[in-house]
Amino acid sequence: MKVKKYHLYSILEGVMLVVVSLIVVFILDVHYNNLHVDYHNLYAADSAKIENRLFTMWNVIRDKYSIKEDYYEEFHEIAKTHTNAFRQGGEVARWIHTNFQQLDPSVYREVMASIESERLGLENSQNSILNVCKFHNDLVSKRISCWFIADKTLLTWEVISNEETQEIMKTRRDERTIETLKNK
Repeated sequence: MKVKKYHLYSILEGVMLVVVSLIVVFILDVHYNNLHVDYHNLYAADSAKIENRLFTMWNVIRDKYSIKEDYYEEFHEIAKTHTNAFRQGGEVARWIHTNFQQLDPSVYREVMASIESERLGLENSQNSILNVCKFHNDLVSKRISCWFIADKTLLTWEVISNEETQEIMKTRRDERTIETLKNK
């Protein structure tokens, strides 16, 4: 009788272990798949934020300050050449003032403040989407989570930049000076 009870308890323990294991596997599956969906949703949201930042940056120049259409291309150039090299010491404002003397100086400050704000937002949005890509790619690549994810497609984001920056990243050499940027 004792052997039979012991045998019954062993069977129940085994069944309980299997049930608990299945519950844990189910919970892990739900958790990792929810993370996978969350990362895809964040990627889509950050992508839309970046598009909105770019749209806003150019509309600030054209619409908010009612700059004439012939100045729009010039300010487009200003925003395009507004790189990290210009961010210190007010070089951008001096360059704009030198090259566009016919415009009211307050317009320079307002436009540059708006562009700087939008570019900082664009940089933050791109950093955010790059982090989403990293976390998602870790999720679909690393054990144990990769065992539960069916779609192992990696998320990628190509950072929005200009040809000059891309060339610097290829060569790993930045030989720009303020003078070379002024001449563009």
